Amino acid sequence: MKKIVTQGILLFISSYFLILVNVNAQSVRFDRDNNNGIHSKSSSALNLTTQGTVEAWFYLDNYDNFAGIVHKGDRKDFSDEAYTLQLWNNNKLYFALVNGANEVSLQTSSSLSTGRWYHVAACWNQSGIDLYLNGQLENTTSSSLTLSYSNLSDTTRNGLNIGMQLNEDYDKTYKKLSLSGYVDEVRIWNTKLSAYQVQKRMFEEITSSDSLWNNLIGYFKMNEGTGKMVYDIKNNSNPGIFIPNTTKRPVWYSTAFPKEITWTGTSSDDWDNENNWDIKIKPHGYAKVNIPSSASNYPKIQNSNSKAKDMNIESGACLRVSSNKTLNVNGDLILKAGNNKTAAILDEGNVSVTGNIIIERIITANGWHYVSSPVANANSNYFWGSALYYYNEPTSEWVKVTNNQTLTTMKGYDAYIKTNNKTINLQGNLNKGNYSISLTAAKDGYNLVGNPYPCTIDWDAASGWTKTNITGAIYIWDPAINNYMSYANGAGTNGGSRYIPATQGFFVKANAGGGSLAINNNARVSTMSVNHRSTASNVLSLKVLNENYSDETIIRFNSNASFEFDDQYDADKLLSFDLNVPQIFTVNSDQRNYSINTIPELVNSYSVNLSLIANITGNYQISPDFLNMDPGIEVFLEDKFNGNIHNLRQGNYLFTSTNIDNPDRFVLHFIQSKKITDLSENADNQIRIFNSSHHLYLIFPENKMEAENVTVNIFDMLGKNVYSRKLNNPYGQMIIEVPLLHGNYIVQLMTSGQTINKNLSF
Repeated sequence: MKKIVTQGILLFISSYFLILVNVNAQSVRFDRDNNNGIHSKSSSALNLTTQGTVEAWFYLDNYDNFAGIVHKGDRKDFSDEAYTLQLWNNNKLYFALVNGANEVSLQTSSSLSTGRWYHVAACWNQSGIDLYLNGQLENTTSSSLTLSYSNLSDTTRNGLNIGMQLNEDYDKTYKKLSLSGYVDEVRIWNTKLSAYQVQKRMFEEITSSDSLWNNLIGYFKMNEGTGKMVYDIKNNSNPGIFIPNTTKRPVWYSTAFPKEITWTGTSSDDWDNENNWDIKIKPHGYAKVNIPSSASNYPKIQNSNSKAKDMNIESGACLRVSSNKTLNVNGDLILKAGNNKTAAILDEGNVSVTGNIIIERIITANGWHYVSSPVANANSNYFWGSALYYYNEPTSEWVKVTNNQTLTTMKGYDAYIKTNNKTINLQGNLNKGNYSISLTAAKDGYNLVGNPYPCTIDWDAASGWTKTNITGAIYIWDPAINNYMSYANGAGTNGGSRYIPATQGFFVKANAGGGSLAINNNARVSTMSVNHRSTASNVLSLKVLNENYSDETIIRFNSNASFEFDDQYDADKLLSFDLNVPQIFTVNSDQRNYSINTIPELVNSYSVNLSLIANITGNYQISPDFLNMDPGIEVFLEDKFNGNIHNLRQGNYLFTSTNIDNPDRFVLHFIQSKKITDLSENADNQIRIFNSSHHLYLIFPENKMEAENVTVNIFDMLGKNVYSRKLNNPYGQMIIEVPLLHGNYIVQLMTSGQTINKNLSF
């Protein structure tokens, strides 16, 4: 058995999940139970002597002791064995040079696993042997051997076997020592490849343009996909024949060696952990790397400097390079984009790219997109074929950007294309460091600025921003909804968020006299998630919806807020220019339109005007979302158009509207509620009484008061009746305006069967 285990060959090993590919990307599958393999007859071209390299990809279905991967020699007594790459009986890979009774061998230090691809390369000359697994040196020896070949005319000797060791059975147990798994890209070189030469070629097929093409003396690409043989494209007259020539022969399989490494993030965010990569190989300087948005965790280069050949970061994914760490990309770095997302890279260390840096931004057709450049000295020609504008606040006008203009870092632009989506490829060095921009307030105060970095920035970051004489809100036009998103201090409308992605422009508003906005690296984040829901307490979101569009406004309570516009908490309402989109907003006593309205904590009650602009006649609904709202706060929607009062705690309010309706149609009433005496023991039959300012709110059970009259009396503390009114068949919600002086009163409800008294302060 010693001879069985002394066969060897140089391969590079790499793990990989099976991926279906086109018919030209194939491999060959072997099965020890079928005792099969590939045999190529003796060829002097493959008779290496003093130096060489044997290289292959393989995938193990099962670990079979002493199974052959590439073996030079046919005889079961191993009398013609020259070089061999095979499995050992200890889960290790084994390579040997053999000349009669003399041999030099070595094994990998790493154990092999099933269910993954490996790349192996064994390289030798008279100075010794190097054995590489997955591009990394696994073992080396300074010993070597000169190979010799005899009986060259004997056709039963000196052949090359792939997927098995022998061309005849060794015995009844081991037979031809076949492999259970796949083999692809078998290469035999007449020179010893260096680590650089191995890494450079392991993820790609070899072509005639390769500088070492003439040193490649045997090349089985395994791409035929059909038939009973594989061709040695360097020696077409000597193909490899499938053994046996029966149904038990090897089979073609639609799997191929990996040409790139894909991040999965299965274990952690650690770039150096091979378990976070689909083929269990940490990338090296000649590996093509793909980082998908579907990863469990996004990668972080944090423990050691890293390399890659070409790198694609898919839309929605992010790569983070930690402080004092380096990423060297020897080819191109491409940040991909989707219709609604971009990729990101957070460079806290040093990113060096030999090739091109390309950051994509997709401009969808027939929509305006706020954009900014994350690279230095970007040219307006990148937007060729689309319209590009900037907003000039002093004149309150949009100004067209002409050709060959350098885009200003941290400035926002508005891009439009009429037909067919367009991918903008921004190229240049990645922005990092400190940036600032001056803001004017000569007209409306709105300044279109932009995220200067190739990663997300956090508008609420604890440090990293210097915001001088501006309000705390940001505004972004979303072409997908033809409406503005707004965000201020923890709350956002229409999807507005604290996180501003790469390539995104956004409006800020300068106060009188103008201001400035400065940013540094501390405002950058690696998160790609967006929390569209407020985490603050006592927040009410209201959405108005028609058949195709919607709009949102937020009202919230905060003890630090006032009843006027608060720079820190409030956001103005920017109206959509699309008349099909309904608009909803609140209006305070300052007659300012709010998309986010923050008022002081509710003590007893508060009412605020709710405006609606509906330019299209049709059916609408107002949908409430009580975001952490105190359940003790009742919210009533008063429709002044038809007199309806709707308890929003009970769900949506449905109504019709025309383009001539008064926008000031609704009033929101917030009341700290308390139950009063039940009319019966049935909890569904309650009357509840609240008051706000000079308004008395009565909530009647719809199934109790029909066909019954109720008299409302109000007495002052001396017992004098200061108000009286009879209600005929009341049900649902009612609001009664009572002209009373401020003070304490007793409200009395008299029904045919009961009298209810309630102390209230007006």
